[in-house]
Amino acid sequence: MAKLRAAIWQSREREIDKFIQTMADSLKPGLNVKAATDIFVALERPEIYEELVLARGWSPDEYQRWLASCLRRELLARP
Repeated sequence: MAKLRAAIWQSREREIDKFIQTMADSLKPGLNVKAATDIFVALERPEIYEELVLARGWSPDEYQRWLASCLRRELLARP
């Protein structure tokens, strides 16, 4: 089970890395693709969704707006 979970997470991170690479020219100055991928992976963890939406009562729309705002602010040169 642990090997399967690790494989799923690695696949997920590879796909996120590919996505970040497509917007490399739009990243904040000094932010490389690896660091941007790390930030994206950290902010987009399912546990954060569960905490905010399921445990704390945020609506899925509130969560989506918050996450989009965080990702723009943390990753993009022009949020």
